[in-house]
Amino acid sequence: MTDFEKIAKIMEKTGASEADARAALDANGGEILDAVIWLERAKKVEETKTAYYSTGDAPSEEQAANEVLKGDVIGEEESRRRAEREARRREREERRSRNGEEIRSEIRRFWDWVCAILEASVKTNFCADRHGEELIGIPVLIAVLIFLAATPISICVILFGLFMGCHYHLRRTDRGNSGTDQN
Repeated sequence: MTDFEKIAKIMEKTGASEADARAALDANGGEILDAVIWLERAKKVEETKTAYYSTGDAPSEEQAANEVLKGDVIGEEESRRRAEREARRREREERRSRNGEEIRSEIRRFWDWVCAILEASVKTNFCADRHGEELIGIPVLIAVLIFLAATPISICVILFGLFMGCHYHLRRTDRGNSGTDQN
């Protein structure tokens, strides 16, 4: 059944306007019965009364009792379906919450890793020595940025240095620890 047919059915059963019927259907996931109940609870329509009309004989007391019992069974089944839908909704929300926490945790771990890499790149120097004398010693972070900004020139300078007898190495430095306490 299409949404238009459902809306027409709701309008027919409740006398609600098309806008109210559409809003009720949207609010209840396309369930006609839920939409009718929603409209009644929202006081948009009068509560529907169960009526019996027949061109034949009136129903016996037993038939009328069976109709009432059927209504109770439908009500219980509807309550069960609503409870199941509510449980599924809560489960989805819990899953989203857990997933959000996991994502935040992974982002935090990644950020900590990036910070550790940046810290290590500042505390480590790229050094060039020639005949035992240090010609240059700059933080690895700066060396990488220079290399990325001017790759062809950097490669040429490094190769030229190798031909001229330079040796390259990394040296760990702790600039923050100067050996004195500053309290």
